[in-house]
Amino acid sequence: AEAERAVRLYAASIERTIAVADSAARQSRGAIRREGEAVDLDRLLAGYADGPGGIFDIVALDADGKAIAISGAPDAHGRDLSDRPSVRTLAQVQGDPLYVGPPAAGVDGESRVPVARKIFDDKGVPIGTVIVELTPETFVRPIDRAALKPGSTANVAGLDGIVRGRMDSEGRVSFGQDVSASRIFKEAVERGFA
Repeated sequence: AEAERAVRLYAASIERTIAVADSAARQSRGAIRREGEAVDLDRLLAGYADGPGGIFDIVALDADGKAIAISGAPDAHGRDLSDRPSVRTLAQVQGDPLYVGPPAAGVDGESRVPVARKIFDDKGVPIGTVIVELTPETFVRPIDRAALKPGSTANVAGLDGIVRGRMDSEGRVSFGQDVSASRIFKEAVERGFA
């Protein structure tokens, strides 16, 4: 019962992290619609830099996957990021889903977890994507390492079974592993932990 309580508290912490990233994505999306190429993503990012979200970068792309703006990169306009899994996935779905993708190379080349939403024009036509990049460490920060038994791990995996963040009892952080075939993952999905 204590372990289940700890898992639920940890899950609630991760949900808050995703909510903060989604809030940043929604605010960025609104700013992009208002300001277009003049958008100041650094200003938006600064509002989240000291918070619990672990937000590393904010990326705004047009409908072709070309950069409108990237926080911290004033010369990034036009950079082609159309090959990003988050951009390709969102281009294929209808509506306005929140996408929390598996770790992938961020705009700086380091592994980041993308939290993305589509950008729509005033008529509801998709005109681009906004990606909030989180560090994989963000997903393990709330773990109480002392609560982990020797040789154990704590994982945060998406419904696709790809680990967004993992910490072992020694404090080592990893990510990107596929645990979809594991018994523990399948049981977690069945019990509503995923």
